[in-house]
Order: sequence, then structure tokens, then C-alpha cells
Amino acid sequence: MQKLIVFKIGKGSFKRGFPVTLQIGEEGKQPVVEVRGRFPPDSQIPDLYYQWQSKYKGDRQITVAPNQTNNYSSVEECQDAASKLEERLQEWFDQPPMQKLLASVLKKVNEEDEARIVLQTQNVQLQKLPWHLWNLLEWFPKAEIVLGSEYAPPPKPLSSPVKILAILGNTEGIDVEEDRKALSQLRGASATLLNQPKQEELDKHLSNKPWDILFFAGHSCSGKIQINDRESLSIKDLRSLKDAVKNGLKLAIFNSCDGLGLLAHIADVGIPSAIAMREPVPDRVAQKFLQYFLTHFSQGKSLHQAVRKAREMLQGMETEFPCASWLPVICQNPAAGTLTWTKPQRLPVKIGAGLLATLAVASIVFIAPRSISIKPKSEQKPFAEFAEREKIPFGIWHYGGSTAWASIRGIADKKIKAEMPGFQITYKQDPLELPSSKNGIKMLIEGRLAFAQSSRPITNEEVAFANKRGVTIKQIAVAYDAVVAVVHPSLNVQGLTVEQLVGIYKGKYRNWREIGGPNLKIKPYENGLGGGAPTIVKRYFLSGEDFGNNISFFQTPSDAIRQVGNPKNEVERGGIYIASARTLIGQCSVKPLRIAKDRNSEFVAPYEGELIPASACLKQRNQLNREAIRTNQYPLVRQIYVVVRQDGSIETKAGEAYASLLLTQDGQRLIQDAGFVPMRLLEKQK
Repeated sequence: MQKLIVFKIGKGSFKRGFPVTLQIGEEGKQPVVEVRGRFPPDSQIPDLYYQWQSKYKGDRQITVAPNQTNNYSSVEECQDAASKLEERLQEWFDQPPMQKLLASVLKKVNEEDEARIVLQTQNVQLQKLPWHLWNLLEWFPKAEIVLGSEYAPPPKPLSSPVKILAILGNTEGIDVEEDRKALSQLRGASATLLNQPKQEELDKHLSNKPWDILFFAGHSCSGKIQINDRESLSIKDLRSLKDAVKNGLKLAIFNSCDGLGLLAHIADVGIPSAIAMREPVPDRVAQKFLQYFLTHFSQGKSLHQAVRKAREMLQGMETEFPCASWLPVICQNPAAGTLTWTKPQRLPVKIGAGLLATLAVASIVFIAPRSISIKPKSEQKPFAEFAEREKIPFGIWHYGGSTAWASIRGIADKKIKAEMPGFQITYKQDPLELPSSKNGIKMLIEGRLAFAQSSRPITNEEVAFANKRGVTIKQIAVAYDAVVAVVHPSLNVQGLTVEQLVGIYKGKYRNWREIGGPNLKIKPYENGLGGGAPTIVKRYFLSGEDFGNNISFFQTPSDAIRQVGNPKNEVERGGIYIASARTLIGQCSVKPLRIAKDRNSEFVAPYEGELIPASACLKQRNQLNREAIRTNQYPLVRQIYVVVRQDGSIETKAGEAYASLLLTQDGQRLIQDAGFVPMRLLEKQK
């Protein structure tokens, strides 16, 4: 079933937020659901976008001057700016108003539905955002987010054969005869190529002949396209475009600098659908996108599915070309319907390559004078040997679970996705529940994930839940971690026994005076009792015992750390919080405690050497005591796991392959870089 999801975004700003009307229905029908909500304010997003944009463009103003030299940008700086923007956007997407809108969509749209998600807004800052990062798309593998133009009558289906007009504007060095040959060989299509046409010639073709698809490759700026080396025309100047729309034009593809600038004028002439780039696009990225898109589109994928597939495949280039997958965007009126190639058929490799080479040449010529040349970072690909030796199931695999895994997702998972583009792992979070080991394993058992990330072992309750659903699950240990307890730096307590820590969280001890500390009320904090740290502590509970009723809960570790380290008053200085060692050891606002197995045992610190005081922490942070954790001298050691279903499915194989990648020498080094302790001894690098 094809669904249409429309977010009508009213006037607003990132300082005040944006009013939103959400409409959900089937393609070609009136919406059956209308919900009013809002996008919350966040004034940092435009600033972070500008910082990323500056790094992406090499901190130089891009113009269309043909003799302009290439811009250069550091891969690392661009990736760092992108990470900051992405992190802030994820926080924005996780805000309650956004989650409420997401929940409304999940109630009415099934995961297997094909869907267009249309954002209707006149706000340029909103248009430029990489909306594909919203986890809304993770729930719907057959959906894509597009920018909406004004409503217009829906167009007719594509002709058979599909009629294509390709315009190469302000280009040099193109073998037009070879281009014509390649275009004419495309099965199911009739293509015409115009090389640097004059306006009169272009108007004649647009007005007097019916076209389905219009390609433009060349310079553009401020809403104008350079159709040859002398003439620049605005979309409004091309009045013949309106004739082309009346004659059946359904899709325009603009491979040019000012893509969004052109899209702003598309609604004026009534083009139902258009594809452009949010920012200037490197040559190789433009070539690959065209290749991927035309392959999927001509073989039967709908327009938005073909763009999504092509965009996702660009992720494999992001080690060399950061944020390549951020660039393509569709602009479409919601009434346009689903656009599909009339008679899908598989293209012979030779013929398809000819057409794609033609279009790639077009993008090379118009991009080269002012494209962004990213200097590739020369480094050995970590997982190359493993990938050659093992069979890795290619595809897009959803996973989720413990918040303690966040650093691994940011380091190891990112490297896996960049260097193995066919093995695309995508984090998926339940929009109605906080992420945790418990929630990830539950989603795995329910079949919503290919594998889960857990910071503690599978529980008996989870095994029973799986058995009820006819599922068997297993865990694969990939690293060591430790549970650490932190308090306010001024609290006169240096360590706890395991019994004392457990007693605090059972509610047995409610004043620090009871365990040798000051006369101060104990205030235990936690994120949720289904997480890894509480589960490890509960191992020491007797049968029938449970957590105390005095525990306060926070949504994120950051919130809990802030509460413990920066209390509102003296009375609240008695806070204590338990979480992953890698989350807490380097924090400056809290003090990690030494832990002893019992009263007769030595207190062991989770950090190396002497505790660095808060006053010196910013210059030299505490480091994880890996040796004490690896040898189990520190009492509260745990393993972290990849959890998979045992059903022999391709999803299981994907989870097992992921665990195997992390257990390679390269994977274990990345595990250590993420702040955990490797399961296997690392060999010295040559």
C-alpha cells in the first residue's frame, strides 16, 4: 500500500520553533489523519549547519566563474563538523514534540508500506537540513523524505518509450556523437541531447515536443542556469518550460551548483518532480549518484525509492567524500503521485554503462571548475582482509540497544559502514521507549532488529519471552566493561564495598553516615532499571529482592551526571550514579569511587594511578584502568555483547558477521579507542 505523509510546516524560526500540521493518507486520496504539532526551537542548528557548510566548501565563496580554482577542504575537519551537526540534529529529533509526531506516523503506517514523506516549507534553513538522518526513515525502508512544492494536478504516467531531453550547458570537451550513441541505446527510452543550445533552440524543443524527463548539467547560480557559455536564464525566463509541463514533463534533474536555488522556482512553472543537490557536488559523487539512480529507476523502483537507494549507496564514498549521501534531494508536489518507469527492464551492462558515462561526462564538465576537491586520507582499510576471507551478507541491517555502546557506534560502526559500503548497519530506536539493552533485545525478539547491542548478559526473563514467540537467542561477547559509581567531588567518601553499593540501590542504606560518610541523605540515580549497570548490580540481590523506591531516574547519562556533579543545593550533594566506566571515568564534574569485593579485600580503582582532582581534570583526565578490568581485579566487571536470533536467517548472519568484525585485531583496536577493554590481547602494530 502506498502512503502519503505530509508535514506542512508553518512560519517560524529555530529560535521560536515551527508549527506543523501532519497529514497521513493513501496516495491519490484525501488524508485520513490530521495532527497538529510543532518542531521545537534549537538556535544551534543553523550555526552548526553553517560551520559544516563552510568546511564542506573549503571556507571559500563558490561562484560559477569557469576559471575559478578548485576548493580544498580537510576530510577530518569536514567530518568533525558533520558529526557535531548530526549529533545536534539527533537530539532535536529526539525532543518530545518530534517523537509525538513520529508516534502518530507509526500508528497509521506499516513498516512494509511504500511511502512518500513530504516536507512543505518555505524556510530555506529547513530545506537544507539532511532530513534523511531522522530515524523516521529507519522505520520505513521503502520511504524517502522529499521537499514539497505547491499542490498541482497530478501528472500522467511516463510514456513508453520514456522521452528524455538532456541539456549540456556551458560545457567543453564533450564528444557529442558518442553521447548521442549512448543515449539512443537505452532500452525503453528515446533520448535527445542538446550541447550548449541557444535559448531559441531550447525553447523550440521544450515547446514543440513532449518530454517525460529533463536533464540539465552545467553551471547555475542565484536561480539561473547557464545553457551555454554566453547565456544564463532563470527558470522564469524559460517560459517554454510551462509548455513542456503542459505537454507532459514529469521530472527534471539539475546537476548544478545552486540546486536548491533552482528548486525554489520549480513550483512557479509547475514541474511535478525534480532532483537536485543541496550543496555543490564532487565529480565522482555526481557520477555515482546518476549511475545508481538511473539503474534503480529504470529497473522499476519508484522515483523516491530509486533516489533513496542511490543516496544510501553514496555512503560507501564518505571516507573520501564526507557527507556525500547528504546531497541529493527531491522536490515534488504532494499530488504528483508515485512516478515509476513505464516498463522496467534490466539494462545490459555495456548499454547502461554507455548512458551513465554520458551523463557522468556532463557532470564532470559543469562541476570541475568550482567543485569541492576533498583530499583523500591515505590509510589502510581495517577490515579488508576479513571481508575477503569471510562471506559478509550485504544489505541494510537495523540494530539497536544499549546506550553504553554509543562510542562504539561512533567509532567502530562508522568505520565499518565507510569501508564496507555493501554492509550498511543502521541504528534504530523505539520512538516510544528509551534506548537500553532491554529494549534492544525486546526489539530483536520481535523481529524489528537484525541484531542487538547489550551491555549485560541475556536475562532469564528475556529467554522466556523469546521462547514464547518461538525464538532462540544467543549472545556473543566482544569486549569488557566495568560498572562505576560516581559521587560529588566534595563528598568525603573514597570507596565502597560491593555490599554497600548494592545496599544503596536496594534502599538498605539511605544516609552516607550509615557507611562511614557524612550525615547526608543518599540520593541514588539511574537511567532505567533495564540497562546494563543496574542489571550487573542486581546479580548480588537475593531471591525476591528488588531495587529501592528512592531511586530517581533520568533520560540520559548526561542528565544524571549533571545532577550528581552540579546539585541545586548542599542537601542534594549526596547523589550517586552508576553507569559504564567508559562513560564516567573521564568526567570532571563527578568523582569515581574505588570498589572492594568485601570488607577484607583491597579497594581497587577503576582509573589508573591516583585520582586526578576536578581542578586539574580539564588538563589531564582520569584514564580507564584496563589491566584491573581485564584481569577481574576490579569487582564490577561485565562483558558487552552482540545478541542475535538463532534461526539461520540472513539477519542472524549479519549479526554474527558484525560480531566477528569487532573481534578481529582491527575491530578490537577500535573497541579500545571507543573506551572499552578488548576481549583479545592486541598484537603490536608493525
